[in-house]
Amino acid sequence: MHIIRRATSSLLVASILTRGISGFGNRGPAASASAATAATRSFAQSSTALQSIPTGMAEKVLRAPKWPPEWPYSAEDFARQDESDDGIFYDTPRLCYHIDDAAVSALTKYYSENFKDGEDVLDICSSWVSHYPSEWKGGNVVGLGMNEVELQQNKQLDSCVERI
Repeated sequence: MHIIRRATSSLLVASILTRGISGFGNRGPAASASAATAATRSFAQSSTALQSIPTGMAEKVLRAPKWPPEWPYSAEDFARQDESDDGIFYDTPRLCYHIDDAAVSALTKYYSENFKDGEDVLDICSSWVSHYPSEWKGGNVVGLGMNEVELQQNKQLDSCVERI
């Protein structure tokens, strides 16, 4: 099974790290800082595995990271700029591409080279289009997204689940 993370889900992860997890599940700023601290420690521990693969600048930096002695952020650093309910934003369907044509082509090419016919896919952060190759015949392709109208427009999904 392939789990597809879209560019938007990468942005979601980045926004969780910068805005905090407080907006997801109403855990509050203290839980956000605690979760972010745990994630940083986990990353720091996993970075030792990268020591055996020093090929580029990123790998060299991660070979011996210099972590601050204390978590450098406060709970306020993880407060959202807009604390309104996310559901309000996602109520309105947005049937537009969120990436440019070159990115669509690169993504479709990647899928064509890596997906085999009959494979199941969980399409996380799905929307009205998935950019799969038109000739690809997936197994069970399920879209998980935030707007039902957008998900219903996606002809490459077998089923979909809306979650806000």
